[in-house]
Amino acid sequence: MRILIVTATKPGGSRVPAETFVRHVKDSFKKSLRSHEKIEYIVRQHTELLEFLPPPPVPPAEADITASKYCIAAFDGLDFIFIDGDEQLLPWVPAVAPLLKLLHLCVLAEKCVFGCGCAVQLLAYLVQVGSAQVPVLNGEGRGGALDEFRPPPLGSSSERGDGSASDGVMLDNRTGDMFRWLEPGAAIGGGWSPVGNVGIHASFGKVSLGKASDVSLGSAISELNRSDAIGPRVRVRVGVRVRVSALPNALPNRSDGLGLASPNPDPDPSPNPNPNPNPDPDPDPDPDPDPRSDGVGSCEVSRLARFHYLFEGLFPHKFIVAQKNQWHCHLADGAVLALPTGDVRVRALARSGLGTQVLEASNVVALQLRLNTLYPHTLRLMHNFVEEKSALEPEPEP
Repeated sequence: MRILIVTATKPGGSRVPAETFVRHVKDSFKKSLRSHEKIEYIVRQHTELLEFLPPPPVPPAEADITASKYCIAAFDGLDFIFIDGDEQLLPWVPAVAPLLKLLHLCVLAEKCVFGCGCAVQLLAYLVQVGSAQVPVLNGEGRGGALDEFRPPPLGSSSERGDGSASDGVMLDNRTGDMFRWLEPGAAIGGGWSPVGNVGIHASFGKVSLGKASDVSLGSAISELNRSDAIGPRVRVRVGVRVRVSALPNALPNRSDGLGLASPNPDPDPSPNPNPNPNPDPDPDPDPDPDPRSDGVGSCEVSRLARFHYLFEGLFPHKFIVAQKNQWHCHLADGAVLALPTGDVRVRALARSGLGTQVLEASNVVALQLRLNTLYPHTLRLMHNFVEEKSALEPEPEP
């Protein structure tokens, strides 16, 4: 049995979480019923996956058939793939392209995959956009607020608005919607036009469920027309150009625990919001830069998934886990991942205040959270996955 373990960490980051994840994977197979079987572990970083990915043809040159056969044979020889990555790793970042393509091939070939950390946003991106990355041009690749968008300078490639992926998109990280600029005189009257949704949004944003294949202005308009929208109420009609100046101001960088920003109810806040007259004389010298989560949250299994093999022996169905993701998945249960071999239904098995935490597509299980010995329920999820999928593997020949 050959097992590929992929770790995705930021450059210069600590390797301790990756080493811990590798140890958890090995321990899970030691406890399985087929631990007598010889197992080969292959550990790679997310930038070291080219040996399993057929090289794309570069016109006008023809595809390298020999290299493609070698990569296909190496990929076909894998029995399990385990992925662990930083929760803030975004699927449209160029360095993540090999990992995104590998996950796409795994779903296509029905490989057994268990992913943690960045796996949920990768799977959501595959559903909403596909395996081809679309560059995000604003916010240094992290997007920004729609009311901060500015028309591109004259003569820029974005001015064409021809829909080519090389142009890139502007990302509204409140909703996950992607926009391209259309000059006045175009079919819908010009302005920023929505062209898709990435399936995730920043933790201070609001949810939009637009999809690249069937996006209209409704994905952005529906949020503005809601009665509980943040900021001043704006009524927008379909078919009318959205004026950027009429949109609500940027949301405050804080959260009410549900991933939705809430405005300050005090119209005239005090310059010193701390009511304690004797502040701590020794404050934390390195405060958490992300006030939207304290790193711990509750994850609840959906009612329809409580008898799923992944949660066998797990009770109660609402448990505490480590949560540090600043991007929330808003993929709806029952979303469809379109593949050349047929559509694959994606199930949302568990959720929390920070979005969908567990997704399943064919033999792929993706977790937004990461494994932690302090939260034994997370280790139970991997153990159940290994037990279930190992039973489907053919017995080795004597």
